[in-house]
Amino acid sequence: MKDAEYSNFYVLLDEFGCLFVCFYVARLRFFFAVITSLACMGVFQGYLMVNICSTGNFIVLSYAAWLLEAVACYGGFIQEGMSRTVFTQQKVISEQREKLNREYQRSENLLHNILPHSIAERLKDEQCIAEHLKDEQCVIADYFDAITVLFSDIVDFTTISEKLSPTKLVNLLNRIFSIFDNLAEQYRLEKIKTIGDAYMVAGGVPDPQGNHLEAIADFALEMQQRLARFNLEYDEDFEIRVGIHTGPAVAGVIGVKKFVYDIWGDTVNTASRMESHGIAGKIQASENTYILLRDRYVFKERGVIDIKGKGKMKTYLLQRKKSSCPAVSA
Repeated sequence: MKDAEYSNFYVLLDEFGCLFVCFYVARLRFFFAVITSLACMGVFQGYLMVNICSTGNFIVLSYAAWLLEAVACYGGFIQEGMSRTVFTQQKVISEQREKLNREYQRSENLLHNILPHSIAERLKDEQCIAEHLKDEQCVIADYFDAITVLFSDIVDFTTISEKLSPTKLVNLLNRIFSIFDNLAEQYRLEKIKTIGDAYMVAGGVPDPQGNHLEAIADFALEMQQRLARFNLEYDEDFEIRVGIHTGPAVAGVIGVKKFVYDIWGDTVNTASRMESHGIAGKIQASENTYILLRDRYVFKERGVIDIKGKGKMKTYLLQRKKSSCPAVSA
């Protein structure tokens, strides 16, 4: 009798183990865990009926088994609910993290589209940004001994623009400037800004570039070639004036709301004058630039001209690259 009671007790332990495995180890879904545990209960009840020792033992063991079943079902229900809540929260957190990453990447791309990469990285310093927004001591400014600046504009564009609708005008400029943007990226030059139909690009900023003179010269020559292709493709007859000058300058970031990377100095003014006093369809260079590039490029001397704000200056027209010459640097 006693052995039978012990045997029944061990069977109850087995029932407890089965419930524990169904609900907490195997982590079955609540519905399947209940079905499996009820099947085990049926087996347990059948065992008690076959091996019953006494009515009292049968009632006690059955009661204990059903109590275990009820506790297991309740615990399994609570656990599944908690698991679903945790899963939902983790999913929401994961989605928010992905959204934040997308927003961060979007802001990073926007920042790098507005500013040169190295300047953007310097501005990303939190303390520097905070001080800059407060218009305090954080200033990004660099001096360069020699950079090359190029200005270009479309000849008679004001007259042309009067004949175009706003949408067509913007689309036209966008197509042309997109060509120039791709060229600037190809030659590792820094686009500074556009003002109306004027396009400004610089070589040697913000990161020193040993061949910025050649890069600007090649860029200017290819600008003309690409514009000629554009005219053929779209049946237009646009011409550009281009001016180039080499010299020292200061470059940095200005503004407290809309950051702008810009360059200042007489080099910028002279390059602008080279363009405004230039010839349609030609690339005019200052004497400084000519001296540094004459061994590698073919120039035609234009002579001395009167430059507004500068006086008499000797200028040259860049025509083409020589077939085989040593590299030059500023």
